[in-house]
Amino acid sequence: EFVHRLYHFVITASVKLSLARNYFELRKHPRLANTTPFRRSISSLWWWLQTNTVTEIDRSITLPSKGYSDIHHYYNDATFIHQLRDSITMPFLCLTAKNDPFVPVDIIPDHVIADDNENVFIVNTPKVGGHIGFWLPGRGCWATRACLSFFDSVRHNVAATSRSRMFRR
Repeated sequence: EFVHRLYHFVITASVKLSLARNYFELRKHPRLANTTPFRRSISSLWWWLQTNTVTEIDRSITLPSKGYSDIHHYYNDATFIHQLRDSITMPFLCLTAKNDPFVPVDIIPDHVIADDNENVFIVNTPKVGGHIGFWLPGRGCWATRACLSFFDSVRHNVAATSRSRMFRR
């Protein structure tokens, strides 16, 4: 839990630093000028001090700048799996982490999407992963290893069956 909170803090601090560097340009945006982070008030200062997740930044800055009124609507529009699931015709791996600071847990694809299409494989890691699949010292990125393992499995399965012509050489 401590590492998870620290990770969120570092990612959020990095995003806020980028926002602070561009503060005066962002403040000119017609949809942002009156949002809490860009008002000249105590509430604005408090926002900059207390905001500690990317979701909070999205609620305060991304939603108004893009014209969204609801965080779930924005995140669902940003998630492509819902639009593509019916047209996926070859094995497709969706690897996500429940501790990803950029993707809220409640919009992570679940088994229902995979149940609707036999080519979709959903893997949601419960405690590890973050946004970039965490680099493991001496072992590389576990997400890369998981993807390579998946594709190796697909290759062996396709070679063993005549069901898919797409992967045969």
